[in-house]
Amino acid sequence: MFKDELDNYQLIPCVYFPMKKMDKWKTKGEFVSSKIKIKGIKDFKRYTRVYPTNAPFGVFGLDTIKE
Repeated sequence: MFKDELDNYQLIPCVYFPMKKMDKWKTKGEFVSSKIKIKGIKDFKRYTRVYPTNAPFGVFGLDTIKE
């Protein structure tokens, strides 16, 4: 849910982007979830959120790259 210009909450159609990072401390270099980016689609592109705000950034699609 996002707040509009009048501080009312609205349900917005969104796309979810999981950002992953390589965990160097694990023996096999496992991918761990870092942050998620939520972006509104179509007429709602101005609505964007990144959660959690204090987590390190990762890369979208990093888990699809082969060694």
